[in-house]
Amino acid sequence: MNKKLGQMIGKWWFKYRSYSPLPLLILAVFYPYYNVADFRIYMSTGLFLILAGEAGRLWCVGYAGGITRTRTGDLDRLVTSGPFSYVRNPIYISNIIMYTGVTLLLGVPALIPFALLYFFIQYN
Repeated sequence: MNKKLGQMIGKWWFKYRSYSPLPLLILAVFYPYYNVADFRIYMSTGLFLILAGEAGRLWCVGYAGGITRTRTGDLDRLVTSGPFSYVRNPIYISNIIMYTGVTLLLGVPALIPFALLYFFIQYN
C-alpha cells in the first residue's frame, strides 16, 4: 500500500475511532448462538470486565487529562507517569478489556478472539 494512502486511512480511522467498535457490537447482538445456561457466569464476568476496563480508562485520563480526547492526534507532551509508566498506551488495554466484557455480557464468548483481532488491527 502506498504510504500516503496508508496515512490518509490512519487519520480517518483515528478521527472516527469512537465508532469503530460498533461492527463488533452489532455482530454480538445478531450472533446466532446464545447460551442461556451460562448467562449468569457471562453476565457477571462481563460486567466485572466492563467495570475494570472503565476504571482503567478513568485512571489513565486522570494522568493524561484532556490529551486523551483529542481527535487531531496533535499532542503537546508525552505522558510517562501513572499507568503510562507501565505501558505505552494503557487506554488501549482498558478498551480491549472493556469490549471483551461486552461480548461476555451479551453472552457471546466465541467473539472474544474476533474482538482481540479487531482491536489489534485498529491499534496497529
